[in-house]
Amino acid sequence: MSFQYYYEHGEANFGEPLKTEVAGGAHLTTENILHIGTTIYALRLPDGIHGATKNALYFPHGLIRFGEKHPECAQRLVKELAGVNVVRVQTYNLSTWVDDNNHWHMCLNSLVEIEEPPSVSASVSEVVAFDEEHVPRDIEWWTPEEMKGISSFLARHAR
Repeated sequence: MSFQYYYEHGEANFGEPLKTEVAGGAHLTTENILHIGTTIYALRLPDGIHGATKNALYFPHGLIRFGEKHPECAQRLVKELAGVNVVRVQTYNLSTWVDDNNHWHMCLNSLVEIEEPPSVSASVSEVVAFDEEHVPRDIEWWTPEEMKGISSFLARHAR
């Protein structure tokens, strides 16, 4: 290789996949906000996700796999947790933050249109459908204001 790039400003640069989270490391995850038109669907998970609040509302969330394309990842995570098929995946934004262990979290927030509403299952105790006027207050990792912004975005960009 004749050209060598030098990272001088904390740019993202990754090595091979690791088995555990490491201090000073980074990971890429996706948060898949389920919707049909302007109706959003959140899932009540008695066990939570990744050690977070039990019995809160969540969207299918998880790590992208090495070499996996974004739509493939969304379909896998949505099918695993919500049991429904994906029609379309639209990138909403990329949130990043560094935690107390100096671990860099990068979360690709996606608007995921699904074929049909999810159902209650062994891991989902309730499915909550809502719109901009009726946003639940216990969606993990999202404020009601952020959810209203997403609802407004969906209303402006509905097919």
